[in-house]
Amino acid sequence: MSKSHQDVLSYKYELSMSVKEIAMRMEMSFKATESLLFRARLAFREEYENRS
Repeated sequence: MSKSHQDVLSYKYELSMSVKEIAMRMEMSFKATESLLFRARLAFREEYENRS
């Protein structure tokens, strides 16, 4: 999983940040952050399933 995927998932689930807060932290638009979060979830799920 890429560093940006790891970062966005960490901000969302470990630090409980909102998408707006993550967008500001990562200097991205709200929509780009939503897309990144969506792709990061897919990557996480795929990696998790491949390890099982």
